[in-house]
Amino acid sequence: MGGPTATVFLKQKATVAQLVDFEKMLSEISEQVTHTRKGRVWIVVISNGPKLETRVYDIFLEETQSRQGLHEEELLELGYLPNDLPEVITFSSEVNHSEDYELLNKLCENTLSIFEGISTEPTK
Repeated sequence: MGGPTATVFLKQKATVAQLVDFEKMLSEISEQVTHTRKGRVWIVVISNGPKLETRVYDIFLEETQSRQGLHEEELLELGYLPNDLPEVITFSSEVNHSEDYELLNKLCENTLSIFEGISTEPTK
């Protein structure tokens, strides 16, 4: 990906009901949601800004320990170990504009209304 990423570390494993609510939220804020790979990957298309530029975001739900090396530094900065936060949702943007940072923040906020967890600021 060429743009920023943001993460939401979940304090408990996602339930089926939460995943249904999560996908509903994604559908409400986007033009298109493609759900792939056993319900743990989404591709979301959102039109944003005054020119209604189309943005594509990849979203992954994974076990934190399976990506431990990738998230270890982030977790330590937050004061947690991988065992403390069993799953992580990663949001990735394909482009690097200010609107993408704003949308990633909004996605994280909306996600925290469904799951109990901790989010990080979008970074490149």
